Amino acid sequence: PRWVAELLSGNATAMRHPGKAHIFHSDDSASGGSSGGVFSRFFRRLPLPPARCLAVATGLVSLLAIVFICLFAVAIRRGADNGSLELTDICLTEPDCLSVAAAAARRMNTSSEPCSDFYSFACGGDGTAGNVPAEMELGARRKLASSLRSGGGGGGGNPAWERKLRRFYARCEENFDTPSYIGDNPLLAAMRAAGVGEFLLNQSSSAAGGLGGFSRTFQAVSGRFYAHSLFATRAVYSDFLHRRGSDRRYAIWVGMNSRSDAMYVRHEKELYRSLIKDVAGMLVRDAAMTNQTARVETFANDVLYVEEQLLLTHEAVLQHASLPEQPADHPANLAKISDLTDRISSHIDFRAYLAEIYQPGLVIRNDTQVLVTDWYYVDQLRDLLDSMRRGSPTDFNRKMNNYLTWTLIAFFQWDLSGEYRLRFAAYRRIVWPSNGLTIGIGGGSVGDDAATDCLETVRWGMNQALSALFVRNNFEPGAKARAGALFEKMRRAAKDSINRLVWMDNETKRRAKQRLADMVEKTGYPDEAWDDSYLDAEFRQIDPSTHSYFSLIVSCINYWKTRQARLLTQTYNPLDFQHWGQLWEPGLRYLAYDRELLAQAGALQVPLFPSAGLPQLLAYSGAASMMAHEILQSFDISSHAYEAQRTSGWWSDATISEYHKRTACIMNLFKSERNQHQRLLLSNWTAREMAAVSSARAQFDAYRLQGGRADKRLPLLHLTEDQMFYVFYMQKFCHKRGASGLAVRRASRGADWRRGLGGKFHDSDGFKHSDGDDALLILSRALANAVLSNAPGFAKAFGCPAGNVHSCSLY
Repeated sequence: PRWVAELLSGNATAMRHPGKAHIFHSDDSASGGSSGGVFSRFFRRLPLPPARCLAVATGLVSLLAIVFICLFAVAIRRGADNGSLELTDICLTEPDCLSVAAAAARRMNTSSEPCSDFYSFACGGDGTAGNVPAEMELGARRKLASSLRSGGGGGGGNPAWERKLRRFYARCEENFDTPSYIGDNPLLAAMRAAGVGEFLLNQSSSAAGGLGGFSRTFQAVSGRFYAHSLFATRAVYSDFLHRRGSDRRYAIWVGMNSRSDAMYVRHEKELYRSLIKDVAGMLVRDAAMTNQTARVETFANDVLYVEEQLLLTHEAVLQHASLPEQPADHPANLAKISDLTDRISSHIDFRAYLAEIYQPGLVIRNDTQVLVTDWYYVDQLRDLLDSMRRGSPTDFNRKMNNYLTWTLIAFFQWDLSGEYRLRFAAYRRIVWPSNGLTIGIGGGSVGDDAATDCLETVRWGMNQALSALFVRNNFEPGAKARAGALFEKMRRAAKDSINRLVWMDNETKRRAKQRLADMVEKTGYPDEAWDDSYLDAEFRQIDPSTHSYFSLIVSCINYWKTRQARLLTQTYNPLDFQHWGQLWEPGLRYLAYDRELLAQAGALQVPLFPSAGLPQLLAYSGAASMMAHEILQSFDISSHAYEAQRTSGWWSDATISEYHKRTACIMNLFKSERNQHQRLLLSNWTAREMAAVSSARAQFDAYRLQGGRADKRLPLLHLTEDQMFYVFYMQKFCHKRGASGLAVRRASRGADWRRGLGGKFHDSDGFKHSDGDDALLILSRALANAVLSNAPGFAKAFGCPAGNVHSCSLY
């Protein structure tokens, strides 16, 4: 029974037996101590004289004996489901095995009917556990924080990069609780050096050209300090840009910057104004300036005015470019610096602006080619700046300088004293309440504890070093090779699937198999993760031991600028550490244009990818099904559409027509969704996921036939092994619920500004949902009801009545 599994795993709260005694405390199971330690701690908690302890012990032994007999009886009774099953086939003592089983049991609600509502069956438990990848990432972050805190400054035989990483983290935690800076505020010094804050600080910098130096101020804020304002600028290293010609064009991305704070201006204007005034007042106070009230009031009015004008501009752009005809990084969007200068010639010197970011790594000339993500945005911004300056050039420059000052303050908010940081945190907790629902590393909400914030800061500053530390401390050495072998199994399965397709013509099949063969596998970690000399050289310019914390952050900015310039001058190699992302992330992803499948070390952990001592059904229901989904994306209709936007699609017209005919039954599953584009996205995703789970299940069946029964079963004795496969597969998509028992939705105040954009918003996964709908819940339920109901073997595993099984399968 389920409560037995929880009892064995150290979670003594029996779901179906709430009145049962708490035999094992949660601290006991976490300690990893022997059973003697468990019972000794238990007896210390009992208010009993020693004479009665023997009687209690006898009772406990009797209870455990009953549990053992129950396990044995149920095992024998269930043995017929999977052939002969002995008690020795069940893992009863391995910590990983028991914790995985207990976590699965907590997510489940076995009172639900799996055939009619499998999502509720697999995910409808007490709601305290989210989906498996999310819980894995939280666990990885806890491990990283623990690793960074252990060993102090990382002395002894630790390499230089690791000592810097630990010291960086320690510097951040030291700064986190600092009440205020003594003496000159480092942000004030940075503002003076950059020539910003001229009105707020009552200074006129010759370097900034006085109040007429908007272009120079913009250049300093956005270039020198990398604080995105008006434009987002970054290096892009997509493969097609590295096949450049003799003109040495650079892939510098210039486009619209996200303005999340500005979105709240309309509905939280007075609250936002109070935040601006509080922070400005603190700066004026620290600068020992007089006339504080009038100065702060003018500053707040200027910032709000510019924010509102930019909000209007961004709304116009979003309405115009909600469904672009081609991706932003299409080669057709390449432009010369001189083209940008001509477009906004009287406002911003793009050559000087980009030179501030990328020199001395790049030589920026007027004929240097860059990417412009949206010319419409450039034109809208030009019109806005024109209209503002026509009224009064002096007012224009004052307003824009004050706005850029605010941009710089907001950019460095986490790196200043706790006094500044807490002002911003208090504001966000009111206008962005979803932050309070995100659990930090220490159990508090994000933004409230040093561990969470400092881990994010270190990740930003020294991402590759943090990834290397995670790999070295947490990654099982043999997992990389085993994961590579699993990937090749799934690639062969995908090739077999292509060969069996009757609706794809031969030429399209040939191209699909070629794309499959060309896929670059990036599994686990790159070799540089173990190369101390590489990591030491990578971070040689970051020196946390000799700088103030604020100066350390500025040195990280300079490192990133150097790194970006290096990306633009080197030949692209997907296996370089530069292009691996964050290795502790538990997700897998496929980069369509570069044909790369990335399965980082974080994804190759328990339970998505079990160690040798755990049942391998976890590998097939977890990592293998995720690999299959991404591999299928390399040759499915979405990949065709991606390519069609760049050069020419490689599916024939006849194949496309047949595909749409066969997806009609999937489209009908989402007929309640009125948006045709969303229905198409959902149907394509569902078709791919149907194939992924079927492919992973087929490979698992083949594994069982080839390898016999070498694996032990999990102590979820009310489930057969076949049923467990689908439960663990589904639990990758469970949706965490709040205390009310309802799915946690997007922040209600966040919906206010979304209504201002037409009552719709885009999630990061590309799906568009109405206000109040929960994107993850929609996808999760669709997965359970649309995908698994059509998966071969699901109905048989749960004894479901015969129905329209497998009728919507494409691959």
